[in-house]
Amino acid sequence: MPDTARWGRAIAAGALALSAMVGVAGCQYQTLQDYTPAAGVNTAVDGVMVRNLAIVVTGQGEGVLLGTLVVDRADTLQSVNGVALRQHGEPGAPLQVTSTGEVSVGPGAPVVLLDHAIRISSSDLRPGLTAQVELTFAQAGTVATLVPVMDQQSPEFQDITIPSAEPSPTEG
Repeated sequence: MPDTARWGRAIAAGALALSAMVGVAGCQYQTLQDYTPAAGVNTAVDGVMVRNLAIVVTGQGEGVLLGTLVVDRADTLQSVNGVALRQHGEPGAPLQVTSTGEVSVGPGAPVVLLDHAIRISSSDLRPGLTAQVELTFAQAGTVATLVPVMDQQSPEFQDITIPSAEPSPTEG
């Protein structure tokens, strides 16, 4: 009988070790879903890739659009519009967008949106929430996406300057 008890303990120990390995291995599985290792979101429309798109705001709901545009063929960002989303995802106040004008993008030359001072404001823009944003391009058309709203007081965004509201408004 002692051999049976030893055999049972060996099987139990093996089962425990196997379940521990499966539990640990499950923490590092691969996925085919896209993942953006950045604060913003990625999206694309007909040859226009929008990378790391986010809005950085002050506590007063005034901010700037961040992101980078990369294109396969020359195109122009004609307008930005959208709506701030409230805490439970319901639509809030429309975004008021002001910029210095259209943004031209050439193939092979990434364009950083911060360099174009696209100002975004809304009474409902709050850090930690999101906004539904539409970018309209002359050739590629319109792409809509949910964009995170980030706090300018966060260490990674403290050096970002929110542009003044002086340029003429675009659609929004």
